[in-house]
Amino acid sequence: MWTSNQTISYMCVVAHYIDKHWRMQTRVLAFMELDPPHSGNVMAVALFECVTEWKIENKIVSITLDNASNNDSAVRDLKAMFSV
Repeated sequence: MWTSNQTISYMCVVAHYIDKHWRMQTRVLAFMELDPPHSGNVMAVALFECVTEWKIENKIVSITLDNASNNDSAVRDLKAMFSV
C-alpha cells in the first residue's frame, strides 16, 4: 500500500515463484488504485480478487505485509475468504 501526496491510495501485488527450471521469478500481478479508506477489508477484497483473477488462490504460500494495523484485519478477512 502507498498513499500519494494527493491522498490517492495504491496497492501493488507482486508474485515470487520458482519456475520449471528452478529459477526464481518475480511478476507484478496488479497495480491498482483503491477507494478510500484503505481499510483491511478493502485491501483483502482487492487482493483476493487479484489472485482469483490469476487463478492462483490455491497456490498462495505466504503474504508479506508491513506492521500497519489495517493489515491485521486484512489478514483476518483473507483467511476467511481463502478457507471458503
